[in-house]
Amino acid sequence: MSVNYPSRKGKHDNVRGTTTRDVNAAQRVQTALRLKLQGFNWDEVAAQSGYQSRGAAHHAVMRELGRCITHDVKELRDQQLYMLQQIQARSYKVALDEKDPNWHWAADRVANYSKRISELMGLDVKTDDMPGPSIIIQEVPLNYLEGPKE
Repeated sequence: MSVNYPSRKGKHDNVRGTTTRDVNAAQRVQTALRLKLQGFNWDEVAAQSGYQSRGAAHHAVMRELGRCITHDVKELRDQQLYMLQQIQARSYKVALDEKDPNWHWAADRVANYSKRISELMGLDVKTDDMPGPSIIIQEVPLNYLEGPKE
């Protein structure tokens, strides 16, 4: 059974054959960023910034985090990093305690937090995907190399 999901590209106008864009999207994502920065959960962020679901709010904020670096985005990244590092440090202490019967679970949590921190900081980006110097190869006609004819 297939499910027909709505298009993410914009609403299709059957009369004119064009798609419409949400002109308030930039404002909504900035509101969502600000609310998340203030510590609201995703349900509250979605309700207050006009998203249909917590997932839609989360996707919009994550897309914005990857798209541009603004003051709010940097501050939110720093806040998330601090929170993850604090939780990871507590889990690490439990993981080192071999007398604790849950040390295996804590070690698994430490690995998951490390992965999330790496993703947040962009440490796992493939070097092929990173922008860098590019080499341009240009074909030069043979008569150009011979110099001007007299």
